[in-house]
Amino acid sequence: MESPEEQDRRKIATVVELGLICEAVSAMQALSSEEPSWTAGLLALMLLLVVSGHSHKR
Repeated sequence: MESPEEQDRRKIATVVELGLICEAVSAMQALSSEEPSWTAGLLALMLLLVVSGHSHKR
């Protein structure tokens, strides 16, 4: 059975991952709009870096 600290870490990780998914969807919508802005591209790049860094930590 997991300790309470481990359960809290898993909950936090789940919330962070859900937030990243929402941000990725938002970035993809912005990039696919008729007039994509440079900030949408920058956001997408930052998300890729965060996700790749997060996957390397596992």
